[in-house]
Amino acid sequence: MVALPQRSRDMAAIDHATCGVNDVIAHSLKLHPHLLADCLRSHACVHAEFADAYGDREVARNELALADRLHDFADAIELGDIMMPNDDDVRREAFGCAAWLHDVIVEKDARNARRLEATEAATVPAMASRGH
Repeated sequence: MVALPQRSRDMAAIDHATCGVNDVIAHSLKLHPHLLADCLRSHACVHAEFADAYGDREVARNELALADRLHDFADAIELGDIMMPNDDDVRREAFGCAAWLHDVIVEKDARNARRLEATEAATVPAMASRGH
């Protein structure tokens, strides 16, 4: 499981409806590169684990190669290299990870905001009844 940051005020700054694949990846690279790297490694493991599931050597070779390229990109991110990948398959996986992270973090922030509002709403009447 990927640990998410406490607050991400800049997460809402990106709109999936108006931005491109590279924008979503760049946003993730800027705000939470280590989470993106972790997600890419997870995807790489899935590709490697199921590489031979199709019973086709060429497919297995391609899946293992993609897993290696995903690991390479994750390693580069961890080393501070935030260059956009030129590989379409890697970029597609990175976009999926970045978009998922964005959605999860935005939803978590929204839940936290609702909890805070509920706590404040319950606290104000309680304080008023005590004469504060």
